Amino acid sequence: VRLFLAGSQTNLLAESPETCWDTPHGVFSLRGGHRLGHAPEAMGRSDVPDDHGLQVEELPDGVQLVGPVEDSTGIVKSIEIHLDPQRPEMTLLHGLTNRDSSAIELAPWAITQLPLGGTAILPHPRRNPKARFPGYSPLKSEAPTNLVRTPRSE
Repeated sequence: VRLFLAGSQTNLLAESPETCWDTPHGVFSLRGGHRLGHAPEAMGRSDVPDDHGLQVEELPDGVQLVGPVEDSTGIVKSIEIHLDPQRPEMTLLHGLTNRDSSAIELAPWAITQLPLGGTAILPHPRRNPKARFPGYSPLKSEAPTNLVRTPRSE
């Protein structure tokens, strides 16, 4: 998924169109931006190309994106994007639907890639001096967040 401000052609998310690799299902292109996947990750299962066959449906406050049924898993990925009309805010709803005849165990995961060199503003609670690690505050998030410094991110 790419993200633009109205009137702009600059993608607010990272782009990496040259990053790709061969899989048993064809070429998997990383592309960048935002993407929905499913775990457990395994070659032949989580490397199914997802850059074709997308159905796009406009919603009153956004868009719904629905991928085709993955031949190897029977899974259909979907993302609904809703824009708040009053605030600079959006909500993403992710869905995985099993269209196969047998039950499977899986977990959704979503990745948002941002361009290098930018500034991330994350909600942070006030620091608690009585906390186990008083110099650090945990991020409040619906998913675990890891902040890792690497030579690429500095």
